[in-house]
Amino acid sequence: MKFIFLISGMSSWENSLPIIYEISKNKKNKIIIGIETKIFYSKFLEDEFRKDFLKKNNINFLHLGRPKTWLEYLKLLKFYFVLSLSKFDYILETLDFDKDLKLSNFFLKLNLSFGCKRVKIFADSLSKNELFNTQIFYDVANMKNKRLDFSKYDLTLMSNNEQVLKEIYKNIIFSKKNFNIGRIKLNKDWLEYINKFYVNKNLDNFDILIPLSATRGKFLKDHETLPNENKLKVFFEVLSKIKDIKVVFKPHSKSDMNYFNYLIKEYNFEYSISNFHLNYLCSRSKIVLTYHPTSAQIYAKCFNKKVLEFGQYDEKIEKILNGKARYSESVDSRILNDKDDLKKTIEYYLNNFKLENKNDIIQDENLSNLSNIIK
Repeated sequence: MKFIFLISGMSSWENSLPIIYEISKNKKNKIIIGIETKIFYSKFLEDEFRKDFLKKNNINFLHLGRPKTWLEYLKLLKFYFVLSLSKFDYILETLDFDKDLKLSNFFLKLNLSFGCKRVKIFADSLSKNELFNTQIFYDVANMKNKRLDFSKYDLTLMSNNEQVLKEIYKNIIFSKKNFNIGRIKLNKDWLEYINKFYVNKNLDNFDILIPLSATRGKFLKDHETLPNENKLKVFFEVLSKIKDIKVVFKPHSKSDMNYFNYLIKEYNFEYSISNFHLNYLCSRSKIVLTYHPTSAQIYAKCFNKKVLEFGQYDEKIEKILNGKARYSESVDSRILNDKDDLKKTIEYYLNNFKLENKNDIIQDENLSNLSNIIK
């Protein structure tokens, strides 16, 4: 069979790649991945694991926005030519190509007229409680999800059942067929596949992983919270006071690493910066320390790591959540703003828990059998 995956941003990669991995196990399947924006297209190809994944599985990879080079222009023309002459079986998307891909829109719709089926990927691998708490953040920030009408799709792949999603998203409209494929990012086979890629990489175990996001500004706009740069300075100050500590920072596509380097230069502790997959880095660390809610907290719990979250939320959110973390199922300790408390908590976990890297501690979140859904 032939598949096209239309993917937008970074979180969409993480939610889609486990599905692509399952489909790629059948070597007769042909797969094309199209990325919406140039910046995310470039970021995708900067990652060694993702480049190797494309190569090993013979996956074609395209930027579907306005071409910047002759090579991109020719690849896009070839894609349009193939869409015009050859029927694909499925177009799977995290975006909405009707609104987001104006250049490719006509040719994608043409393939639908040949009988190609359209699939929505709405699978973020969050539990019911995590989804509910996430929606609280968005509601307080007046952020509305305007794309919850999936009626035009032939089917939708989801991480929760319809009843759970109806409780959280009051205005959701489902497609003709809907399938709960579970928390796909936590699929055991997928997590092990990622970690096997790094078997021969030279990365020793370390004490603390700090996943970065934006290195300045607030986690959510207009929230009354400590800016990210202030939280990072607290981290640097505290870590400088702990002897013989080894720290790894994992950059995000939002991270301004020049500004990060400017902030950290005044402090003295052993650290490195790694672009290895977040899943693998979580498996090598004893503690995962964050300054905002992040999927790294959920990954870390798959490997039985200790998860600390630093920083107070907006007062309205604190009141609704009653002091709990957004991803409370994955966070062991939450420190609001006290530097001394943060230092004591880090030292406690460093001194009282051993580093574990056994595969058998991974949660067995089996991906539903896609071969029975997509056929």
